[in-house]
Amino acid sequence: ASQLSNLQKSFDDIKTQQEKFFKEMEKNLKAVNRRLAKIEKAQKGESAAPAQRKTSATTNTTNSQRRLPTASSRLEAVPLPPPVRNSPATAEMDNRPPEKTAQLSKHPRNLFLLWNEWVTGLDGNKPARLFNVKERAPIKHNFSRRK
Repeated sequence: ASQLSNLQKSFDDIKTQQEKFFKEMEKNLKAVNRRLAKIEKAQKGESAAPAQRKTSATTNTTNSQRRLPTASSRLEAVPLPPPVRNSPATAEMDNRPPEKTAQLSKHPRNLFLLWNEWVTGLDGNKPARLFNVKERAPIKHNFSRRK
């Protein structure tokens, strides 16, 4: 009987918490709907009379829509670290440093690839920032143009 009463109390507590939660959610939803109605009203008024001053809500909406493509393009250009390979064949070679060639890519297609070539190297080549004088000499024209 005591377990049943404890369960009933906990059930009632959960029920009251849910009711509070849903009331709060309903209140927030009404506030969002009011803001949306204001924005739509401002946009309708703006199209009817373009000489009227824009509201801050409308300006913020259009600014965020303009910034979306640039933000996504910035996310695509996050440099990635070079891959780490852990295999038995490479474990034997850990004693000696890998010999990377000092070559520049023929034509980096964007600034992201050019920066990765400078910092980490492309296609297993040595990073351009680590080229010494002898390695830069044969490709000095391309190297100086990219620096």
